[in-house]
Amino acid sequence: MTKKAKKDLYQEVTDQVISALEAGVAPWECPWVREGAHRNAVTNNRYKGINVLITWMAASLGKYESSRWLTFNQAKELGGMVRKGEKATTLVAFNLIKLDKDGNRLPMNAPSEEVDRTVPFIKGIPVFNIEQVDGLPSFDEIVEGITDEDTLFEEAEALIKNYGIEVRKGGDKAYYSPVFDYIQMPDASRFHGENAVNHYWATAFHELIHSTGHPDRLDRLEGMGVSFNDESYAKEELVAELGAAFMCTEFGITGELNHADYIGAWLKVLKNDKKFIVQAARKAQDAADLLLSYCEAEVEEKEVVNG
Repeated sequence: MTKKAKKDLYQEVTDQVISALEAGVAPWECPWVREGAHRNAVTNNRYKGINVLITWMAASLGKYESSRWLTFNQAKELGGMVRKGEKATTLVAFNLIKLDKDGNRLPMNAPSEEVDRTVPFIKGIPVFNIEQVDGLPSFDEIVEGITDEDTLFEEAEALIKNYGIEVRKGGDKAYYSPVFDYIQMPDASRFHGENAVNHYWATAFHELIHSTGHPDRLDRLEGMGVSFNDESYAKEELVAELGAAFMCTEFGITGELNHADYIGAWLKVLKNDKKFIVQAARKAQDAADLLLSYCEAEVEEKEVVNG
C-alpha cells in the first residue's frame, strides 16, 4: 500500500494566495461587505492571523455571506449535517512539541530538565461555513463595526490620539517616516467618491500598521529596504496590507487598499518562502492588536483595572 503523502499546510495556503495574486486579486481585499469578523459559530471565538485570510478566501470562492464556521462534529452536535459533496476549509492551528536529547516526544508537562528542545508545528482543522450545512438552528445576527461616518472618524481619531503618534496633514502622499516617527496623510477632502471616508481610513490604517514596526513598539522595520523591488520592503508592505484589512474589518469599513504596485514582488517572495504568508499574517495581527488596544473603550477599561 502506498503511503499517503503528508499535507503541507504552509504550501497549501501559500498556493491559494499566489493563485489569487496571479489573477490580479488581493485575497484580503474583499469586494463585499463582510458580516463581521469570521469566527467559530459554536464558541463565538474570532479567528486570528492566517485563519482570517483563509476564511476570507474560502468565503470569496464559495460566495458565502456568513462569517460563521464550524467543524463537522460541531455541526452534528447542533443537529445539522454537512451537505454531500461540500468541501472543507482547512484552518491552521499552532502547537509545540517537547523533545528529549534523543529526539523522543515528551508530554507537555514534562520537567524542564528533561526537555532538550521545543519544536513548533502546525496542524490542519477542517471547518465548514454554516451555509454548507443543513438543519442548523438560526443564529443571532452579528452587528459589528461602525456604520456612521461621523462615529467612524471619532473612534479612529480617538485611537490615534491615545496611540500618541503625530499625523501630519496635507499634500497628496500618504506614508510613514520610520526615521522621524510620524505619519503623513493627505487631507480627507482629497478622497473622493461614495466611500471616501472608508478609503481615507483604509489608507490611514495602512500607515498606522507601518508605524507599529518602530523600535519602541514591535521593532519590525530593521533592515527594511527602500525600493519597491526590495524583498524586505515588499514583506513589510504585505504586513501593512493585511494589518489594514484586519483594522478595516474591526471598524466595519470596506476601503481600497494599496496593493497594485507590490503584486510582482509579493509573488516572488511567496514562491521563494512558503512560510512567509503565515508569518506576515501573524505580524499583521500583532500590529492590529497593538493599535486596537488604544481604542478609547479599551484604554478606559485598562485605567479602571490599573486603578
